[in-house]
Amino acid sequence: MNVEVYQDRINTTYSTKFAMPVVYYSNLMAVAYGRNAKDAALDGQIIPAKKLDESAAK
Repeated sequence: MNVEVYQDRINTTYSTKFAMPVVYYSNLMAVAYGRNAKDAALDGQIIPAKKLDESAAK
């Protein structure tokens, strides 16, 4: 979670524009096994993984 939460601070300090979603293996596996976004806990992401959300919606 630290990688996701502190991206704004990194962007401010180093003048970067990171907005990289952090996805855990368990989230990926849930989507791979056909679970929806809510069941895969994708709604808890700070920076949404849009492509993964789209896959979970299918």
